[in-house]
Amino acid sequence: MAKTNKKTEQPVIYFWLKVVCFTLLLLASAFYFGTSLQQLSQIHDFPLPPFKEYLSWFVPFLISFSLLLLFSGLVAALIRPIWLPMIAFALAALALLLGWGISETAAMLVGSYLLICLLYTYSLKKGIQIRIRFVPTLAIRKQKLLALMLILLTSSSLFLGYTDFLKTREVTPADLEQTRFIHEAAAEYIIPKDLPAKQKEQKKKDFIGGTKEIFDQGANATLVAAKTYLPITLATLLFSILFLVAIVLIFLLYFVFFILFKLLQLSKVLWIEYEQKEIEKVVI
Repeated sequence: MAKTNKKTEQPVIYFWLKVVCFTLLLLASAFYFGTSLQQLSQIHDFPLPPFKEYLSWFVPFLISFSLLLLFSGLVAALIRPIWLPMIAFALAALALLLGWGISETAAMLVGSYLLICLLYTYSLKKGIQIRIRFVPTLAIRKQKLLALMLILLTSSSLFLGYTDFLKTREVTPADLEQTRFIHEAAAEYIIPKDLPAKQKEQKKKDFIGGTKEIFDQGANATLVAAKTYLPITLATLLFSILFLVAIVLIFLLYFVFFILFKLLQLSKVLWIEYEQKEIEKVVI
């Protein structure tokens, strides 16, 4: 005869099977999110950021972001005792780190993510205990700090990737070639148009030759400024955009989580139990 859980009268193997399934979903979403961070760290260019590539990265990232929040809520809300979801989040942090790429800075940031996950789990469990009725959307409502941590990880990935790229970047002949178009445009504007073609072409060559050093110095100055300001500027811009998007996304996740909870309830994966508790009070 199968050993059963005293409260639910379900075979213990079924309970552990569901714990493993929910944990694997959390690990997969964490690894997927980590690979999104890795992809972001590889998207860079100079002198202009590759905004078109950022747009193609953005939608898959939002999916990974949403899935990680969703499965984090499921694991934290449904699995008990509390040490089980904490172990699951520790494994998820490791999966995220493997997807992102192991480095000292990434490990420190993922460690902060794990700490936030543990605080989120503890806060959610306490919130569930003090309520008379189980509120599924409480799992999403308490994710604001967790979502903020994920946004910080994403912005940090962009900052670290761009910093590493610009650290080894030098002004190349291709960069200097781009200044040729500026030379020609300036020459066309400055040199009188009514000059004979031969004389005009000679003045144009003289102008470009005389200003070449100035434009080359400008290219080097641009690179120095980019190394200083571009990574933090892009990271701050991305953080601001994701913060606004996350507000809308978490609002939508309320409904998604509620529907998912009802589907799991209808499929008998989970159910609601009722119990009576004695309440202690002081009278005089």
